Amino acid sequence: MSSDRLPILSQGLATLTLWLMIAMLCLNAAVWLVPAWGTLPGQHGFDFSLSDRLMAMLALDPAALPPWQRLGALLLSSIPLLVISRGLLHLRALFQGYASGLYFSPQSATHMGGLGHCVALWVLCDFLCEPLLTVWLTFTQPPGERLLSVSLEPSAVVALFLAACVVVIARILRRASDLHAENQQFI
Repeated sequence: MSSDRLPILSQGLATLTLWLMIAMLCLNAAVWLVPAWGTLPGQHGFDFSLSDRLMAMLALDPAALPPWQRLGALLLSSIPLLVISRGLLHLRALFQGYASGLYFSPQSATHMGGLGHCVALWVLCDFLCEPLLTVWLTFTQPPGERLLSVSLEPSAVVALFLAACVVVIARILRRASDLHAENQQFI
């Protein structure tokens, strides 16, 4: 790819990252606030992440829940999404820096490291919010039908590995930016 197209591509990815972040938060909210859009077994509708997994596992109809319980579920299921949104903001800032020609800058390394840390924190929040959300969604059920679910999916392990790789690459980028700044002083 020619270097003159790189800023345009980077700015496009920055914009796409922002829209992705907005879409995932809105879809998660829609699952709980507009239950007709939610997913029931055998039906098609909008769903997202932790909300989708739990609705499928519990064969849950969000429309059957009282509004206060749906609102609590929205808040709990949004915690991991807000954490990954913070990571996406770092990614967006990284692409915006690249669009401005800041390839070997301390800011680029900071944003890349922030992305890696947010991905790792996202996995942790998803792991911790699942049991909270299952308890929240089933505590009105009669004894014996309440549920506490804890799971660690293979995709979470892959995400943790990728997060660690991104953090290491960010440290390499930080060192490269320091060497670049040092070399600029000699020129």
